[in-house]
Amino acid sequence: MERSNVSKSKLYPHLFKKIILSFSEPELYGVYVFPIYKIQLPSFKHTVKAAGGELYFEDGRVLHYCFEGEGCVLTVHDLALPHMYKH
Repeated sequence: MERSNVSKSKLYPHLFKKIILSFSEPELYGVYVFPIYKIQLPSFKHTVKAAGGELYFEDGRVLHYCFEGEGCVLTVHDLALPHMYKH
């Protein structure tokens, strides 16, 4: 029996929320997008606010935070890395 290559976030969309972390520095900008379990959202939101992220947009399926300034690339990368390839 073969294992399905469909991610958990696609199989169970009601359990996940799409997170978008965007950053901009003087000559560098980018976006990280990944799913996170909805049950983990309160602690994740607190961590992002403590790291300097500003809420840009939120609805039932998407949560978008923006980071600006020197060194924000590493901050965003550190926040996203534990969740990027997990689900």
